[in-house]
Amino acid sequence: YILNSLLNQYEYNWSEVLPAFQESRKQDADAIAELALDNFVVMRDKVADPEFLLRKKIESHLHELYPDKWIPLYSMVTFNENIRYSDALKAGKKQREIMRNAMSTLEPGQDWLELDFEAIVNQL
Repeated sequence: YILNSLLNQYEYNWSEVLPAFQESRKQDADAIAELALDNFVVMRDKVADPEFLLRKKIESHLHELYPDKWIPLYSMVTFNENIRYSDALKAGKKQREIMRNAMSTLEPGQDWLELDFEAIVNQL
């Protein structure tokens, strides 16, 4: 889509199209590389970690409650063609920080459903 748009914009002048394409896609290429490395670490180290699994459960609940506000990183990257990889990466980092803070408020043995989900999502 982007390449075709640039081809039309620059009337198929490849000496203009290719640099414009590289310029427009570089940050997304860097982002997808970082996302892939992060996913490798998650798959290698975290999928059996109880805290990680709880975080994913809370994030899923946030998405159920606020589907237009809290979109899981995986969904942004995999199922939403309107979100650039670089924007998904930024949003994912913000969500990670919000979740880190929310998880730190949980007392041992406290039910995660007692979290203030509206306050969490309003930090976005």
